[in-house]
Amino acid sequence: MGDDALHGDSVVVEKTMLEGVVKGCSYKVNNIYDGDLIPVPRDEVVSSALQTVGESKPYGSSCRDFALELKFGSANLDIILRTLAAIPEEMAVTAAKGVQLIGSGVSLSSELVGSVAAKGVDLAGQGVMGMSSALGSAAGRGLAAFGNMLSAGAQTLAPIVAAKVDVVSPGSGTMVMTAAGCVAPLAESLAAQSGDAEEATARSVRQLGSSISSGSTSVGSAVSTGLSWLGSASAAGASSIIGYLRSGTELTTAELGAQPDISGDHEKLDSDVQK
Repeated sequence: MGDDALHGDSVVVEKTMLEGVVKGCSYKVNNIYDGDLIPVPRDEVVSSALQTVGESKPYGSSCRDFALELKFGSANLDIILRTLAAIPEEMAVTAAKGVQLIGSGVSLSSELVGSVAAKGVDLAGQGVMGMSSALGSAAGRGLAAFGNMLSAGAQTLAPIVAAKVDVVSPGSGTMVMTAAGCVAPLAESLAAQSGDAEEATARSVRQLGSSISSGSTSVGSAVSTGLSWLGSASAAGASSIIGYLRSGTELTTAELGAQPDISGDHEKLDSDVQK
């Protein structure tokens, strides 16, 4: 990679002398992945590198990925990434085992938590039902007080207001008294219905509390099912991670073993070219 493109989101491939790049610093050939991966023949590496001169590559300030892709081929990048994993396999497996244990614990405690949730909902419903009498009584008293206030206003205030109005506008006081006469029956009716309002309010509150309590079983079951599913999913995911990490070596071997041996083809190709 050229010196003028060593920083940023992309770099430009340039052909230059090694001494001009290292600028007096020490360097060495790094073949640490050759034991796990089959490298591409050197002539192909050189040919591929020369073909990319002048191209922009999205490797940022690192040339390592570019070199790995040239040496081992893009098909092996997933194996390279696994080899370059920052977290050691033992740490990852230990963490996954912790998640697995937590998931199993959540699943085992799901019924207990669901039972507690159901009991809590049931108690809430019973509490609402216990308040029904007090709420009904308050509603009845409020309605009775409102009716008595209207009645007192119609009987006491209406004559005073009518007399004042007659002074300003003779004959208008009669209209005030007529209106007060219409309000009086309404006030008496409200006061008389306070008992019905009390019972209706208490009954509605009791029905609400009963509905809450009756739903406690469903709530407990839903909580239990949700926790059981969460625990099972966590445990299953952890098991999959453990299995994948532990099978990394076998997968790498299998993938490497499945790659065709192309060394003979290259020898034959070289022979044909010489002919």
